[in-house]
Amino acid sequence: QKDFLQRTMRRHYFVESWPTLFVASPDTKSTLHIDQWHGSFWMVQVAGSKRWTMFHPDDYSNLDPIYHPDSINRAKKGNNSEKVKEEDGNGESEAQEPMRAAFRDLREMEKANVESDGKAHPRLSSARRVEVVLTPGDLLFVPGGTPHFVENLGVTVAYAGNFVDAGNYRKAVHCDLFHMAKRGGVYETTHRALSEVCFEDDEDENGTGEGVQNKKESSAADYTIDYFDDYSGLQGMMP
Repeated sequence: QKDFLQRTMRRHYFVESWPTLFVASPDTKSTLHIDQWHGSFWMVQVAGSKRWTMFHPDDYSNLDPIYHPDSINRAKKGNNSEKVKEEDGNGESEAQEPMRAAFRDLREMEKANVESDGKAHPRLSSARRVEVVLTPGDLLFVPGGTPHFVENLGVTVAYAGNFVDAGNYRKAVHCDLFHMAKRGGVYETTHRALSEVCFEDDEDENGTGEGVQNKKESSAADYTIDYFDDYSGLQGMMP
C-alpha cells in the first residue's frame, strides 16, 4: 500500500474520496486542468473510449494560463513562499505557494492558432504533449502536476483516483497543501495528517530504506516512459 493518504494515523477527508466512478455521455469533455495539490492520478477504462491530452508539467506556462491577480501580486512581492521544517526536525525546505490559475479551452486555443497562423497562442505548439486513447481494459497513470484534457468519444465508464506517494510527497505536502491548509477545513486536516507521519519504511530506489524524507523527487518521465511501455502499447511519453 504505497498511497500515503491511506496510511495516516489521523483520519482526514480524502481517506475515502477514491476511487471515483466516471460515467460520461458522448462528445463531453473536461477542462484543461491540473489536479489539486499535485496529486498523482490513475484511471481504469471500463467501457467506451476517452482521448487524453497531457502536457509536460515543466511546460505549464506555454499553455497561456490565466493567473489570479492575488497570485501575481504575491509573486511580485516575493512573499509567496515560506520556510518549513522537515519532519525529522533537521533543516528546512521552501514551501512555494502554487500559482492560482485557470486554463483556456484547449480546442479553442488550437482553433485560434489555426486562424491566426499561430499568433494567438504562440507558445502552445512548443509545449510537449502526448495524446492517448483509452479503451476498455487500459490503465492510465498521470504524474502529479501534469496539465491534462479529456474527451469522451462515446458513452464511457471508468473509475479512477488520486494518490500521494514518495514521488510527489514533497510538492503535495510541503508546497500545495501547506498553503491550502491556511483555508482550514478538509485541507488543514489532510495536511496535518500527512505531515505528522514519517514514512520511514518506504525504501529509496536502491532499497536502502532511507525513507521518503531522503528520497529524490521523481519527475514525470521517471514514471510515464517505463509505465506505458507495459500497458496497451502506449509508448513514447514525455521526453
